Amino acid sequence: MAAHSSSIGSIQALIADLESGCKELTDVGQIAARHEQLRILYQAAQAELNRQIESSKNVQLLAVVPQGFLGLEEQATTLHAAWRVFQDNILTLYPHAPINYGTALVGDRIDWKPAEIAKRSKSGQEYTQLQYTQLQKIRAELCAKYPKLQKIRGDGNCFYTSFATGYLTWLCQNQTHFAEAIKKSLELVGGPGNNETCQVLVDLNEDPSRLEGYITNNQKMLPLVSYLRHRAAHHMDSHKDHFNSFMVMSVPFSEYLKDRVLRMGHDADNPEIVALCASLNFPLEIYDNSTSGLFRFPEDSGEPRIGVFREVAHYSLLQRAQVSLPIHTPAAHHGSSSHSTDHPIAVKPAAPVTPVLPRPAEMKRILTITYDCGYGHSIYIRGKGNADLSWDKGIKLRNDGPNKWIYETDKDFDDLEFKVLIDDQHWEDGTNHHIDRDATLEYTPSFTSP
Repeated sequence: MAAHSSSIGSIQALIADLESGCKELTDVGQIAARHEQLRILYQAAQAELNRQIESSKNVQLLAVVPQGFLGLEEQATTLHAAWRVFQDNILTLYPHAPINYGTALVGDRIDWKPAEIAKRSKSGQEYTQLQYTQLQKIRAELCAKYPKLQKIRGDGNCFYTSFATGYLTWLCQNQTHFAEAIKKSLELVGGPGNNETCQVLVDLNEDPSRLEGYITNNQKMLPLVSYLRHRAAHHMDSHKDHFNSFMVMSVPFSEYLKDRVLRMGHDADNPEIVALCASLNFPLEIYDNSTSGLFRFPEDSGEPRIGVFREVAHYSLLQRAQVSLPIHTPAAHHGSSSHSTDHPIAVKPAAPVTPVLPRPAEMKRILTITYDCGYGHSIYIRGKGNADLSWDKGIKLRNDGPNKWIYETDKDFDDLEFKVLIDDQHWEDGTNHHIDRDATLEYTPSFTSP
């Protein structure tokens, strides 16, 4: 028992260290060293907790609840949450710190195919023949326009990573706009990641063939993700009255910017997407796979420069046919010139692309999962009982902060039967769960290591 108490004591001390973070440090080298030290301790503590929990489960098979079992699970959940917050806090303040962030933010380009168009909207209302035909046309045009999908890591930054990848790719293919992009990167002087972003833009302007190596390098991309978050927050703060006119918030506007927009690891919502596109004068379109809807940001923008694919709460980048990049193009001349960069980029008006669809029914949160599945991984749900769920293919839950995964639905049900999986591959332990009509459920699943 003494060894168990000692183990719990060391884990509590580690949680305290994670919560204190790197408050006394400002040198990025020292911050990276501290992160690596705590990462090693965290992984060892996590492995030890998992071993003790599994050992306790074996005792439970004898119908005996071992002393301290519930405390072990609580410690594991608290430790996972502390690690996620610690790492996101470091990246929020020091996105350029050379930390071990794991798998690359930007993955492979793959073939893709959007879901088949349903006969009914998410609210259950049947489409008219005209609406259905329009949706089919949008789907076909989208597949032809974007033959590839670039996989993006799911870590709460996936929209900004998708935007960053598309932004750099478009600039490398349209080099005359690099000067304007570099100028904009200097507007937020002193912001986290700004200097590194400016250098990336300068490097790619000089040699666009570096693009592939840069977008697959976390130390290049993380500062750019932070820079984009600051651009969105700065634009929202500068146009506060406009955004306050349509946003419904449970916290003050300044806290929303600090905790949801600026904080790394937090999913992007529509206001931030609108702000970022407006700030960089960079229109995009988002295809929502669950509704078969195509949305343009800003709504009255011209031809979108990039496409983004949304699957529930995860974003990936849609890629056009591969375009050859110029190599070693001379950098833009910054002296006196008749070519001014003081004007916004001109975009031509675009014809409407989306049909007028019935307003979707209100989504209801019915399931909250608390589990740290690790960076680059996600929680999925499979089951039966409503029109969303199937035992054959899972739905990715929405990440709602450290270790929180949410399932929402606008579908009616009497009895929802389900289990959750990691990456739609590894099933949770135990029997199926059930949720009755008008009920909600919150729990922490357990998984046997594959």
